[in-house]
Amino acid sequence: MYSVHITNWWFAIGTGETEEEALLELQYLIDDFKNTESYLPRPGSVMPIKFASTQGFELHTETAEQFFDQVFGFAPLFISDESSLYDFDPVDEVTNLDKKIEEIFGVNVSDIKDRNLIKIFERIEQKF
Repeated sequence: MYSVHITNWWFAIGTGETEEEALLELQYLIDDFKNTESYLPRPGSVMPIKFASTQGFELHTETAEQFFDQVFGFAPLFISDESSLYDFDPVDEVTNLDKKIEEIFGVNVSDIKDRNLIKIFERIEQKF
């Protein structure tokens, strides 16, 4: 697994199975930022942190509580609609989490490429 970033730019961290994939994701993130913001900061300049919305998470609080208790054994201090399994476990361990989630909840989430927690909670809720 490869990871590339621009120092101090919270929005510019590309990951991929190859260096080329990581660089392509980084380029996509920079292009997306340029399309949504009115400026592009100087490389290396400190960017203020923006927190993602929590509105989607608030729709799944019961599932989230059960999920974190059974999968991780703790409740996180903060998660947002953009949070993923990658935020809580190393990339190499996510496959093990996929198996654990399937054992506990009976749903396969390995096809959710970004491992977004809201998408996982929705899949769990669809089963029940």
